Amino acid sequence: MRYLTSLELRQFHDALLGKFKKHATSQAKKEWGYPHGVTSCDTYSFSTKHGMLYLGHYDYIEGNRWWIPITLEEQVSGAQLPVTFEMSIPKTRNMRVSVHYAVDDNGLVHILDKGKFTVGYGSVGMQEFFTYYRKTPGQWPLMQFNSYDYVVLGKLSLNVTDSNLLDLLGSLAEFAIYILNFKNKYR
Repeated sequence: MRYLTSLELRQFHDALLGKFKKHATSQAKKEWGYPHGVTSCDTYSFSTKHGMLYLGHYDYIEGNRWWIPITLEEQVSGAQLPVTFEMSIPKTRNMRVSVHYAVDDNGLVHILDKGKFTVGYGSVGMQEFFTYYRKTPGQWPLMQFNSYDYVVLGKLSLNVTDSNLLDLLGSLAEFAIYILNFKNKYR
């Protein structure tokens, strides 16, 4: 297993964004609130068994990544969408992002969350998250790779198939619920 190269990250991003556009029940510019302000970005909504899932997309040039905030409709209480968690895709390498992308020998991209989440104006460290996760496990397998513990949110082909996306959307919706419960423990 190895991390995706810059070229592979772009290819994966472009394929994933194409599938967002193809399968979204709606697309609109929406404001996402986070502790340090508000960002308006393209937002795609998807109907899941857990309710409406919102995925944002913003080309964060200064941060050298594509910012993908995620939330469920039930977590929205005002005009701005809250960021339950992020699945940013770096443009060059897995730095300063909470989700890393690696490819295995079969060519499957593993979406790996390293367990660092913002709670209010602070963040919960990876150690706290994984201590909680081991006591209260979710459906996502744990994995150690390159000196990190990870939760595997999904495995997709580099070109992202329709069925890959639908599986990922279900996983992200369930993870949003899990993370909200986790954050509530630390607020």
